[in-house]
Amino acid sequence: MKITAKHLGLQLFSLIACSAVATLGGAGSAQAFDFYFGEDLNFNGTGNTRDRLAETPNATAAEQAFLNQFDVVGTETFDSFSLGTSGSVDLFFEDVATATLSGKGSVSDMEEYGVHPLSGENYWLTNAGQNDNFQIDFDEAVAAFGFFATDIGDVGAKVMIELGLANGETQLVDLAHNQTRGQSGSVLYQGIIAENEDELFTSVRFITENGKGDGFGFDNMTVGSWKQVESATTPEPGALMGLAAIAGIAAAKRKRSQQA
Repeated sequence: MKITAKHLGLQLFSLIACSAVATLGGAGSAQAFDFYFGEDLNFNGTGNTRDRLAETPNATAAEQAFLNQFDVVGTETFDSFSLGTSGSVDLFFEDVATATLSGKGSVSDMEEYGVHPLSGENYWLTNAGQNDNFQIDFDEAVAAFGFFATDIGDVGAKVMIELGLANGETQLVDLAHNQTRGQSGSVLYQGIIAENEDELFTSVRFITENGKGDGFGFDNMTVGSWKQVESATTPEPGALMGLAAIAGIAAAKRKRSQQA
């Protein structure tokens, strides 16, 4: 994973708080996306009486750092859907993109066994296992995707994300979630941002392994466009002029010093 100066603080935070980082693998050439990850483990209660975490500082900090990279994003909270909605579901990411969710799972408001919404009342509920994967296909290439997830890793299940790149390749992202048994109802946030146009993607596929039958909740899925990434990393014309002026002053000082 490539760590840029802009994100160094959060990457160190993720390493300390979660003792893990996201890794890349799978088909296609090596990519260097920017990652935002935070996880809060839950050891409160047992089974279906598991109490929700009162605060999620690690996951919330990761989300905020991800959102800070954009002026405009689109977020799907699933609150506009009827309970039990499943199959092919049209998602609306406000002014950024539209998409179709397909595969296993359904809209739920259940708050038992560690799964629950992160905002509002609804979220996307699915089970672990190779036959219960789901995928989001965007109507156009996007540059960023972030989401909250609940109750992952308490019975050994593993979640991975496969990005379908606009250039036809695929990239596998191994979610850096904790797999500590004895906890349930954990909350994590994962954000992914492309560093260049070769990393734009048109689909996100959620893949699970192990933990068959274990329920996972996904909520507040957020999408960002490449235009927003570019505007966040490209200095304004005024800033460029200021840098040029500073460089000119420095050069003049060096010249006078050499002539003295």
